[in-house]
Parts: sequence; structure tokens; C-alpha cells
Amino acid sequence: MDRAISILFATHNGARTLPRMMAALARLEAPDRPWRIVAVDNASTDETAQILAEAAMRLPMTVLSCPTPGKLPALKVGVGAVTGDLVVFTDDDVEPVPGWLRAYEAAADAHPEAGFFGGPITPTPLEPLSPWYEVSEGFHGELFARSRIEDGPIDPEDDLFGPNFMLRAEHLDVLDSTPDWIGPTFQASKAKSFPLCDDTAIVMAAGAKGLAGRGVAAARVNHLVRGFQTELTFMLERAQRHGRGWAIHYLSAKGPTLKRRLGVIGKGLAGGLAPPKPQAAEPDPARFEKMWKANWLHGAALGAAFGPFVKAQERPPLN
Repeated sequence: MDRAISILFATHNGARTLPRMMAALARLEAPDRPWRIVAVDNASTDETAQILAEAAMRLPMTVLSCPTPGKLPALKVGVGAVTGDLVVFTDDDVEPVPGWLRAYEAAADAHPEAGFFGGPITPTPLEPLSPWYEVSEGFHGELFARSRIEDGPIDPEDDLFGPNFMLRAEHLDVLDSTPDWIGPTFQASKAKSFPLCDDTAIVMAAGAKGLAGRGVAAARVNHLVRGFQTELTFMLERAQRHGRGWAIHYLSAKGPTLKRRLGVIGKGLAGGLAPPKPQAAEPDPARFEKMWKANWLHGAALGAAFGPFVKAQERPPLN
């Protein structure tokens, strides 16, 4: 396999953040390997297509289109266009540091035993944020993919992953065991209920395959936070999607027997039957934690009740 690095991301209506991302990509320090960007436009209706087309005139970028709703279907389209032995996965709302690719490349060459790599993610305000941003600091990992990964071995069960990880291209088959219905989608019927943890699901599939992971502290990205993402209602909806994603992952891995499903439903309903109403709350860390946990448990109960679950033949083997 040729030595080269591909950056892969999907975007749906990313015009708000893409200009800053493209500017950051233009500032990247070139690695020793040739590098390219594969951007997949997931049926955008804003200026995304124009922004990508203009960026492709000055960056080594291929722009593809995927009309099927969902981040994972779009990424799977993009995988067909990547080249080289290293593939970096990210999103349309990040600003990588200039040495991003060089840091990943150095780690990959220094640790041939590792099959996947992850770097830190720092939430970075793009515009004025609501007061709930500060009081929700303890949940910024789940809300804004904050990750403090350091150099050294990493475990997909313990470390947070978001729009900043790399796979060796020989292991891209882990996407085959990651269902398309996990993760963001613009499909109207699922836009507020889709289970999260899509990036983590990919990395966990790599871990289930037996691949070793490595943290790369210098491969950092800033994750651009928009104002609407810090409104309380949006954050509590995200708590429910995280709970739903956890239940689906857990039950798919263990086997979604009726007994296990009822166990998760029971615990979820005990703590999250009637999540506190956001409009009645004032910004306060303790209040936010209570509402987050109640909504997470509510989502877990919904996930256990309705799935969908990964079929046994589609699941990666358990360690």
C-alpha cells in the first residue's frame, strides 16, 4: 500500500463552520507522505457545495456527494475515494493545529503495532454562547467531544473519541460493522432521536478487532461550538441521544435479550421517567447535572425499548 494520508469528513449544511475549517487546513504543515482531503457533501441545501468547490481549487481535495441521510452513509461513500495507508477522520466544524498531520504520521511510523490513533479535542466558541455552556463544563466531553488524550496507549472503552482519530487504511473494514443509523442524520423523522457515539462506535469496532490504540497529544483540533448548541433544550436532547446510543451499543454487544432490555428500561425509567423541564431552570451546575442524568436515563430506556440493535452476525466479536 502506498504511503499517503487521507483526511475524510462528511458535511451537511456546514456553511457556518467550513470557512474556518478550510482556512485551518490550508495552514497545515505538510507531512512527509503525500496528503489529500476527501469531503462528502451529504445533501446540503446551503452554501456548502460552493465553499467546498472553491476550497478544492487551492487545497488537495476531492469533493463527493451522498444523498442518503446520515453521517455514516456519507463516510462510507468517502472511504471509496481515500488513498494511502493512513486515514484521518474528522468533522466539518474543526480547526486542526498546523502540525496535526505531522504528529499523526510520526506516531504511526513510531508505533507500527497500533492500528488506530486519537488526538485531543478542545471546544472553542465560534460565536456568543448561552450561560449554560459554563455550568455544563463537567459534560463537555459528551456535549462538545472534549478529549484530553495524551501520548501513550488508549482504550476505546475508556477514552473519549470524536472528530479526531486516525485508522490505518488496512483496517477500514471496521466501518462495515458500524450501522448506518448510528450518528447524526438530517432525516426529519430521526433528526432529534438518532443515537450518538458514531465515532466511538468506529473506534470500538477497531478495539474489538484486536487493534491497539495510541494517543497523540500533538494531534489536536479545536471543535467549533455554535450558540444553538449551548441552549439548554439542545443539550438535554443530546443527553437523551447519548443515553440511547449507550443502550443500543451495550445491548447489541451483550445480546438484546428481553431480560437485559427490561433491566435497562427499569433503571432508565426509575431515574428518567419525567426529566425536569428546561424552561423552569436557571443556570446552575448541580441543576444541570440532575437534568442531564435524568434525560440520559430517559434516552437509555428508549434505546432499550425500541433499539434498533445490531444483528448478531453484524457485531464485531467481544474481547
